[in-house]
Amino acid sequence: MMDPRRSHDTRLSDAEKATHKEIEVNDEEPEHEKTSRRPAYDDELSPEQARLEAKVLRKVDIRLIPILGLLYSVAGLDRVNLSNARVAGMNKDLRFDIGDRYSIALLVFFITYCLFEMPTTLLLRPIGPKNLLNGLAISWGCVMLGMGWVDDWRLIVVCRMLIGILEAGFLPCCMFLLSTWYQRFEIQQRMSWWYLINLFVSAFGNILAWAIVKLNGAHNIAGWRWIFMCVRRFVGTTMSI
Repeated sequence: MMDPRRSHDTRLSDAEKATHKEIEVNDEEPEHEKTSRRPAYDDELSPEQARLEAKVLRKVDIRLIPILGLLYSVAGLDRVNLSNARVAGMNKDLRFDIGDRYSIALLVFFITYCLFEMPTTLLLRPIGPKNLLNGLAISWGCVMLGMGWVDDWRLIVVCRMLIGILEAGFLPCCMFLLSTWYQRFEIQQRMSWWYLINLFVSAFGNILAWAIVKLNGAHNIAGWRWIFMCVRRFVGTTMSI
């Protein structure tokens, strides 16, 4: 006759095994979830197709990343031009040393930047990235060039507002453009390249302004005006064209 205690232990053992098996089944991920986490089409591409895709990606990297990085770097240089020009003599010529004039000129840029960031981004699809990004770069280059000819601090404030409007949508538009060319597991590396270009070029902004100020007096133009009117103002336009 079977020992009742042994039979009870056997039933418990079977129950425990069933419980452990159920836990293991619940812990397993569905097959479609595992497949969705893998890079798309990696297992479906033939070696020849993978080689062609890598070649296309390299072409896109060469054509897209450098130009976007350089344009965004020019936009970053534009934002620090006002402080460089103030040190170079604009503070005295346009009387920015009175009251909060200089702070107002700095502030209005961020007001229009925040207000027009989303509306400009929404224009990317109907207008197209080629027309929109080129138009923004050319427009803010023209405004910055005109800042070298102003004789009233109020006009500087107006120009800063216009620059805020024109530069507002550039960053999100670039982000959207990158997301349309790359898959989600590829875009992070491209964004890091883009930011590295921006940081590298921006590092020389103050040095370049110091060199341009040396043109002070050339053609009877003050050095701080040359910061806005020098060849650097045409960099964005040249790259856009």
